[in-house]
Amino acid sequence: MNKKRKIRSAAAVIVLFVALAAGQMTDSKKSGPKQLEELVLASGRMPRAGGGEVTVELCMKNGIYYDDTMDEYFPSIYAYEHNYEGNYVIRTVDEAGTVLCERGLEELFQDRGEVFNFPQEFALAWEDYNADGCPDFTIGQPQNASNMGYVLLTVREDGAVERLCRQEISETNQPGERFSVILEHGGTMEKHTITSCFYNNVVGEVQEQTYEYRAQSGMYEII
Repeated sequence: MNKKRKIRSAAAVIVLFVALAAGQMTDSKKSGPKQLEELVLASGRMPRAGGGEVTVELCMKNGIYYDDTMDEYFPSIYAYEHNYEGNYVIRTVDEAGTVLCERGLEELFQDRGEVFNFPQEFALAWEDYNADGCPDFTIGQPQNASNMGYVLLTVREDGAVERLCRQEISETNQPGERFSVILEHGGTMEKHTITSCFYNNVVGEVQEQTYEYRAQSGMYEII
């Protein structure tokens, strides 16, 4: 009898140990990505050309959150410790809460597809680069391991969001993966310029690129 009890007790201990081990393994990994929608990941309050303020939002319409503790985590050059990946819009909202404009981020970037990924919430940094009274801001995405590519956007007096530079403006990566920055710029009555520094992988060195605002096209162009 004692021998049978000992065997049963040993078996129970083994079953308990396996259950605890399985529980620890389950706890160490989360189940998988979380579905998200209508998540404002970045915003900024900017002055309107006609007076007052407008709130500009980068909003995930639908997508997922995943991180490096999850089972379905597949890190790459464009994945981070934390990831908010999905379809995004840029939205402007007036002081009364009325939506003035909403545009898909894929409309404003070129050849980037419809899915974008950001690692965290961030503030939209604005500046009036061409001195037209309308606030301008950037949103960045990695171009490669060395550079971020920024789309330069402007908020018109009626709240519409439009591109202010035909090309993505390349800048070398900085600590913290800055996703909205104020670019180096200068201006006179005659012209306004933006200067970027990026790493040219072909020649293996950092180079400068200058963009000049052209009033005829209403755009910054490479010079």
